[in-house]
Amino acid sequence: MKYRLWLSLSSLIIFLCVEALLLFGYGCLSDQKAWLVLSDFRFLLVAGLVFLFFIVWIFNVFLGMRRVSQNPKKRFWKYLRLNWLLSVISIFMIPIALLSGYSYDQYLQYPGKRAYEKALFKGYGTALENGMDTLNRHGVWEGNVIVAHALGGFNGETYTLCEESLWFNYERGFRVFEIDLVETLDGDLAIQHFWPKKKNGDYIVPTTQDYKMGKINGKYTPLLFTDILQFMKEHPDVWMIPDFKTDLTGNLFQSLVLEAQAMNAVDVLERIIPQIFSVEMYRTVNDIYEFSSYVYGSYVYWNGSADTFEDLCRACVENHIDSISMWNYYCTEEVVRIANRYNIDVYVHSENNSKEAMRFLDMGVKGIYTDFVDPSELEAYR
Repeated sequence: MKYRLWLSLSSLIIFLCVEALLLFGYGCLSDQKAWLVLSDFRFLLVAGLVFLFFIVWIFNVFLGMRRVSQNPKKRFWKYLRLNWLLSVISIFMIPIALLSGYSYDQYLQYPGKRAYEKALFKGYGTALENGMDTLNRHGVWEGNVIVAHALGGFNGETYTLCEESLWFNYERGFRVFEIDLVETLDGDLAIQHFWPKKKNGDYIVPTTQDYKMGKINGKYTPLLFTDILQFMKEHPDVWMIPDFKTDLTGNLFQSLVLEAQAMNAVDVLERIIPQIFSVEMYRTVNDIYEFSSYVYGSYVYWNGSADTFEDLCRACVENHIDSISMWNYYCTEEVVRIANRYNIDVYVHSENNSKEAMRFLDMGVKGIYTDFVDPSELEAYR
């Protein structure tokens, strides 16, 4: 009887150790999508080893108990030694499992790593490099807490996109400006939200000369992109986020790059952060010029769904995009939590209430596009 008791006790120790491993593994995998876990070969390898260990234990317990009861003196020590050996192995497996489980848990918490691994497996040659670069931040544009939306508000008006607004908001402390661009009839880039429309819906597109000779809202000085380039050459601390209002393909960035080259201002392009609206647009723009930073403007195609937002984050990691801008009413704690898992910065627009801006920043949002919030009000968040 005592032989079977000792054998049962040693078997119980092994069972508790294996159970601890299984419970720990379950804890690591909780709140995770099963298909993402089961598709990873590392998890399958560990699960296979634990399963084999468990089979050996079952075999030893039942066969050992049966044979010991038949011939206790002869076979007891054989099975007891094997049980204790398995116990020691399982005890040493616990800290190893803790360390590997922690690492794997971190792996699960940053699905962006899975995203570029899968992209690499599918054949995207630069996915690994871009994925790691995005996760570690490439260090060119580190983001800013506050962005002047449409060059910022001026005289209580929005979307003036004029020279006066640019200077006024630069002196207020803005250093990152979002600008809207459209083409003139001559193919030059004008800083304008949209051209006015005729009754039939066609745009009234002026020539470059007519545009420059006119006034915004009858009183403000209009700007061309060449004026923005000159301003950026004179102010090396300024960054621009261009938003092409009539082009969702990215082809107009060719004109942007050509104008910079014509002005001998190619170095300024390092401080241009293209706002793109799809992976296809990103690839088109990146083929034209490899900008250092990009921001994904989600307001065109994304509807606020958390599930589709995770797909968007994966696409950003795979394609070297480390920031996403969104409508303020789509920004929730869940969305920010998903973005943080992928190491993606979230920007909300357009928020003109300073208390709401602070609430978003406290939530974990990287920055705010605004017309009227003063940068000094958000100084504590810099």
